[in-house]
Amino acid sequence: TGIIETALPLVERPAPATLSTLEADLAALMSRKGMQVVQAAARCLCTVVSKVSRSTAFVEDLFIKHYSQVTACMSNGFKCADKLTVMRSLFIIGNLAAHFDFDKLGLIKADMAPGKVQSTLTKLYLTFMGCTDTDLRIKAIQAFGASSVRWTSMMTEPEASKQIINATNETSPALLKEATLNVISELLSIKVLPFVIPAGSTEATTAIINQMDKENANRCKQSFQAGGSLCQCASDNVLTLILDPDLRVRTAAATAADCIVRHGIINPLMSVAPLIALTSDRSMLLAEKAYKTLSHISEKFPDFIPQRIYEGLILSYRFQVRLFSSAVSSLWIKKSSVGVSIKPTFARLYGLLKRSDKDSFIRALIRPFDFLEEGTTSTIMTSSSSTSRGTVMMSSGSAGRPSKSVDLHFMMYMALIGGSVQFVYTGDPELLRGLIDRL
Repeated sequence: TGIIETALPLVERPAPATLSTLEADLAALMSRKGMQVVQAAARCLCTVVSKVSRSTAFVEDLFIKHYSQVTACMSNGFKCADKLTVMRSLFIIGNLAAHFDFDKLGLIKADMAPGKVQSTLTKLYLTFMGCTDTDLRIKAIQAFGASSVRWTSMMTEPEASKQIINATNETSPALLKEATLNVISELLSIKVLPFVIPAGSTEATTAIINQMDKENANRCKQSFQAGGSLCQCASDNVLTLILDPDLRVRTAAATAADCIVRHGIINPLMSVAPLIALTSDRSMLLAEKAYKTLSHISEKFPDFIPQRIYEGLILSYRFQVRLFSSAVSSLWIKKSSVGVSIKPTFARLYGLLKRSDKDSFIRALIRPFDFLEEGTTSTIMTSSSSTSRGTVMMSSGSAGRPSKSVDLHFMMYMALIGGSVQFVYTGDPELLRGLIDRL
């Protein structure tokens, strides 16, 4: 479909019968195949109709067919005999609206005058996003995200922000969280390479190619604006979901966070602590993804990681305990009577730091042991709360001192981290030894 939508507008006077067959085949693909095929077929169909065949009635009838199925389900209280068909129709109208200017022409057969299509569809999407059926909510969010590429003002609706925040809440279903995070990533990841004008092209062909370049660049800009708006209202939740118990949610959140950081949508400092914790994930692919994002942050803002090292190590401990009941075991390769082999989980993080900042890593390892001084309370934090940097630990204070076993496990965790680091500079182990001696 990508080749067709690129090449067909350059063909002089294509046969009407060929165009009709192509349009029917694309519509059939949208009714039978998976999401990626539906997205590609919708984009191709709208390009063919807009630039070549001009058969707007065909795409309008196709839209109304699926729109009618969706509205019938809504009128029946979201109860329908064939939910899968309604879910597909919802996804199709979202993608058709993304690539065809229905708002300009209107949809008279569906009682939508020119200029009213956007508001009608926005209301439809938000209604489905607020229903109790998780599957319908997922398709509504995906359709909403697709249509927002054309109508970025949809994101300014207060109800839209509310629904996106609800969908990415920690307590939401895992599939809903994953789908919403994927929509954010997709909107921020659209990239279109400029077309190359072949040598000897006519003026008409050159003009068509230049116009296609302009439209693609505008689409990328609008997609970024839509994704940025989603991120602004859900950034706190995205950073929290980096450490979600579900692996697929964590993966989607890490991808979204990487897009957010690289586009500069939020202050990268906010994401450092959760990403440090994610480098301890037992999924090597996910840990590598987190490390690459931290590397990008370190290149541009070398002071950010040192500022959040201790918080990140605490989060990693809590993350391991929450998922696997034990943080200490996550750092062991094998345990025997001879000794323990330790995973170099944070060794590369230490390597990211500048020489002048490596001390901060070493001091962070020693910091939990400060509570051994008589009359002080533990620096281990046992309760959690959500902040703009994700889930962090709060000190229990003297009134609710943590149990000794929890303290010892955390200290063992930090000690194992220290034992896994291969110090680059001779002064580093000496500093660590001096701090231990002082304690």
